[in-house]
Amino acid sequence: LGGTFFAASRSYDDPANTRELSGYGLLDLRAGIVLGKDWRLQAEVNNVFDKDYETSSFFNQPGRTFFVTLHYAPAP
Repeated sequence: LGGTFFAASRSYDDPANTRELSGYGLLDLRAGIVLGKDWRLQAEVNNVFDKDYETSSFFNQPGRTFFVTLHYAPAP
């Protein structure tokens, strides 16, 4: 189990500091389970609260995303 919280304060998108970008906070969560000797299942949710934010003017970032991964790594 794990999680990440990332926070950014307001910032500016131009050299003259006239185009202000809002601050934002993001929460990502992840969990994994061992299914057997060689198998592991992982799930991840990024941007849990589906926050709309920009890291540069007019460059929107992804909303909430889900990932499920099945890992196979044979033991030597």
